[in-house]
Amino acid sequence: MTDDSRNWIISVRCSAMVAAALVVIAVIRISATYSIYSQTSDEPYHILRGYLWLTRDKYVHTLHPPLAPIAFAIGPVLFGANIHPTDDKQNDGNAILHSLDYVKVLTRARMGNLLFLFLAAAIVWGWCCEYYGPFCAVVAVFIFTMIPPVLGHSGLATTDMAISATLCMSIWMFVRWLDRCAPQQSIALGIALGLTLLSKFSAVAFLPASCIAVLIAMGWRPHVGVTAVRRAIQIFYICCVTFIIVWIGYRCSIGSILNRSSPVLTGGRVLSQFARFGHSARQLLETPVPAPEFFQGLATLVGKNEQGHASYFLGRTEKGGNLAFFPVALTIKTPAAFLFIFMVSIGVILRWKVPRTGYVPFACFIGVLGIAAISRINIGLRHVLPLYPIFSVCCAIGINEIWMRSIRYNWPVLNRSSPACARVLIVSTILCGTLESVWSHPDYLPFFNVFAGQQPEDILIVSDLDWGQDLDRLVTELKRRSIRRLYICYFGTADLNKHGLPEFEILLPRQKVDGYVAISMRLLKTNAGYDWLEKHPPLARIGKSIVLFHIDSTPSEATFLRSADDSSGIIQMENANPVSALVRKSPKSH
Repeated sequence: MTDDSRNWIISVRCSAMVAAALVVIAVIRISATYSIYSQTSDEPYHILRGYLWLTRDKYVHTLHPPLAPIAFAIGPVLFGANIHPTDDKQNDGNAILHSLDYVKVLTRARMGNLLFLFLAAAIVWGWCCEYYGPFCAVVAVFIFTMIPPVLGHSGLATTDMAISATLCMSIWMFVRWLDRCAPQQSIALGIALGLTLLSKFSAVAFLPASCIAVLIAMGWRPHVGVTAVRRAIQIFYICCVTFIIVWIGYRCSIGSILNRSSPVLTGGRVLSQFARFGHSARQLLETPVPAPEFFQGLATLVGKNEQGHASYFLGRTEKGGNLAFFPVALTIKTPAAFLFIFMVSIGVILRWKVPRTGYVPFACFIGVLGIAAISRINIGLRHVLPLYPIFSVCCAIGINEIWMRSIRYNWPVLNRSSPACARVLIVSTILCGTLESVWSHPDYLPFFNVFAGQQPEDILIVSDLDWGQDLDRLVTELKRRSIRRLYICYFGTADLNKHGLPEFEILLPRQKVDGYVAISMRLLKTNAGYDWLEKHPPLARIGKSIVLFHIDSTPSEATFLRSADDSSGIIQMENANPVSALVRKSPKSH
């Protein structure tokens, strides 16, 4: 329907201008959170990885690909941040942040993620504009830039927005390549695939699922006149370009995959098991290859998935995956109005006759969600953040079809008032979703819709509600209340001695105390050693992720209970990530 220019109610130029204005509004909303949120748990590590890529001879870390960390480190490096790296990655990451003004360095790092927001919005607009028209493109960008999780993760120096943009780009380029088997399309697809693989290792699973979904949705058949030889040549071009992009991303490094001098975390076990197949397999792993860190990272991901990761879901802490985790996360962290539009759009796409490319976004959504659902690593909606660009395209297609049919009175209902009612319903629903998004400011990261109820921490916590982002808010609240001494149990990677806290002491599990206590919601809900705090009414909720208590108990209740394992002053926190699991008992700051 949208191939007919008479159905376009807005020109391409006006559509591009409106989309650009929407992105600018999103950037303004995101930038307002920079000074509110302290660093999240993962940000120092990503910034350090990018810093080492820019200032050293090779990319020395295999847990994440380098594309997003490079973008995060450009700002701090240009700003003059400089450190002497050690073996302590957490301290090194914090050293970069505190090498100059903390807020300015962190802000410049987070601004690097805006590049991927721009790219994602441009891809969403271009995809819709090419196949469904400029009106559909504007609607898609509007919905995309109004989704709180998108805004929240775009405002952090984390890797999830990068794969959200590049995976969507790969899907669009693949659709174009199927339509036009030309060298230009092959090169574009190769670049998109290379950037996607450099964004996050989960792309290795998401890309095949998306491509298969595209082929099924389009009912693709080889073009008449395109020989098998020509198609093979184009595939060779794609592979070459993808290889070059990935290799450049790892600074054209060459080495053996089985490198004993640099541990590969759980991937080392996977590679060792592969080497047991025989001498030939071991020789293969020890043979120098381009970008060995990429293959080590894949082995790490496979190993971590096999082991499973401790996750919190529906009030329970489990190790391993749950098929319902990501569907539930999407249901309670997406604005309810946009969910309604999405469900209506699915019905429109499946019931009405739409162009064959109209089925592609929905098929890709199902494919990526299906792959994510069987994962054994369930630590946040962020792992399926790439679904949101596709989600926005699906919603826009449904709205576009309903709006265009109502204008042309090509309506599958006899009642003449139905088209007008449909347009009113669309506008009202979009307005409700917009109000829901605006109302969530500035807490886009821990946003939950009405389906989550009054206590969303009983459903999800890890990186969806508590990612260590509210430490600076806690400092502000303590100063406002003139609190001079504090017990704190904070889950995060921030250096507590450098954030202006009053005199404090780390609260250990089973340690009952009198006075002010600040605890991360993640630890309050996942560590049984802090259950006693829930018997006391909270004094305040700091942001969404920290609870402040004032304990005033009798002397007999203020006891110090600790086991021999706690005597070192270092405790292992439940559900901590592998790097930030240890919290050291900090000295009192004066």
